[in-house]
Amino acid sequence: HHLTGSSTYKFDQANALVRPHPSNINVLGLCNLTQTSWSASSPGGQTTTISPGKTVRITPGLSIDFGSRRGTIVM
Repeated sequence: HHLTGSSTYKFDQANALVRPHPSNINVLGLCNLTQTSWSASSPGGQTTTISPGKTVRITPGLSIDFGSRRGTIVM
């Protein structure tokens, strides 16, 4: 849950927000609340950029490069 390599964490400032799809509440996405773009890779190898304010669909195996950290969705 910490995206920077800094030893000082800002708990009062979120980096991401899990939100439902506007037309299908059963589909969840991760919204980028930072000022930098992220890179996401699907298990099939497709890559996409998640710009600040944009959302990527949460799917099993999705890998997200946050810049200084990398994470993979496990469901």
